Amino acid sequence: MKFSELISEIIQNSSIEAGEEVLSKFENYKHQISTERYEIVSDSQAKFYGKEKGVYDLISLPDVLYLTQSQLEYSVQIVEKRLKDILGKVKSTDKVLVVGLGNRHISSDSLGVSVVSKVNVTFNVKKFPHVMAICPSVLGLTGIETFDIVSGVIDKVKPNVLILIDSLCASSEERLGKSIQLSNTGICPGSGIGNNRKCIDKKLAEKVVSIGVPLLIYADTFVSSAFEKNRIDNDRFESIMHTIKKSRDNPLIYDFIQDVKNAYNSTFENVIVSIKDISECVEILSDIIASAINRVLGVDCIKKIY
Repeated sequence: MKFSELISEIIQNSSIEAGEEVLSKFENYKHQISTERYEIVSDSQAKFYGKEKGVYDLISLPDVLYLTQSQLEYSVQIVEKRLKDILGKVKSTDKVLVVGLGNRHISSDSLGVSVVSKVNVTFNVKKFPHVMAICPSVLGLTGIETFDIVSGVIDKVKPNVLILIDSLCASSEERLGKSIQLSNTGICPGSGIGNNRKCIDKKLAEKVVSIGVPLLIYADTFVSSAFEKNRIDNDRFESIMHTIKKSRDNPLIYDFIQDVKNAYNSTFENVIVSIKDISECVEILSDIIASAINRVLGVDCIKKIY
């Protein structure tokens, strides 16, 4: 089973049934950038795909490690546009809480922390929204549920705009570090690595947007995809095994292949991998996302105070 938190991959990996087709829209832009928008509008769709009702925007980028300055700027503009589409106009009287989820000590899980470090906070700055930012870390480091920290802060400061940033899990290695997903449905910390915690949902503020980048993939998913690209899918494998088993001359070959399959299943189970240049990738992606957030909130002209 291929696991993914990207709506496009979830739909692609699911068997389509009557009445379950999701509204979608695709657009191509210059600089090899494209977008996909999906809308889950019914309870049956939400149940079938395992995603909350709402809007999901997926932005596809070229390899961020080799972006030119013009590509980088245009990427920021596209993320800004999609973020503005979801949030609408942010007023100077609004209170905005930006939450960077994840573990700062693990590169592939540090996207949220990196973005927050670049978002301009605006405590008591007139004519600008009141922008606040926190990084609640993870349960394993704090001993406190991320949801409890975030909801506790929300109860105290009462923001009407909530922006959540986190790393995601993909089912295709081609998506790693090359996609940005935005939605108005909240987020479930740790769900990408099977460590499901309480979800931070859209009920916590008037406007909620979650921003995620796929930076992780299960090793068995990665290997399965590689097999499929070389026409080694499960049905073909079983057919070959059945043929070998029927032949009295090939018992050792059958046993050997079966041992390889068993070793593969046990070796890669629950192993999660990322890309080689993950630190550089997170740095660039966090620049893009933070720049877009600052522009949408109208605080890009404010100097970051450390």
